[in-house]
Amino acid sequence: MFCKGRVNKIWKEKGATLLEVVMAVVIAGFGVSAVLGLFVMNLRTSESNREYAACVLLVTDVMERLRAIPCDPRLGNKNVPGLLSALAVNSKALSSFYEYLDVAPPASVLQVIPEALWHSTLNLVPESSEIYVVELKVAWRKNMNPVRFGTLVVKGGINDLLQAD
Repeated sequence: MFCKGRVNKIWKEKGATLLEVVMAVVIAGFGVSAVLGLFVMNLRTSESNREYAACVLLVTDVMERLRAIPCDPRLGNKNVPGLLSALAVNSKALSSFYEYLDVAPPASVLQVIPEALWHSTLNLVPESSEIYVVELKVAWRKNMNPVRFGTLVVKGGINDLLQAD
């Protein structure tokens, strides 16, 4: 039957059995592995965000420099038709854009995504004698889908207006 002294003896024992310790370690292991998985995912997301921010900085730099180039060859030795020729010679690689302008790309971009200058392309398509369609495809890994950006360069834009007679 039910022995009151025996029940009290079981409840008063100190310590844990080997099975209880193993179960506690297994449960703690699952918890730690879940937290470590979150850290790894956070690091990957952080790296991806850093690369994308560098991509946006690169695009901003290219677009601002492109906006400053005059469309009219009479307004300077660096112009959109000359850039069109330089891009055609160098397979439209973004590195040829910076070589043509004889300027360095942003250092912060080169630290984060240095391969972007060789995997990215800049395409200028003359829509008319006064409008150029710009398509910039930025990629920083060999087989990745590029991030695409587009705009127009129009003769009589900000730089042409400032330099025109």
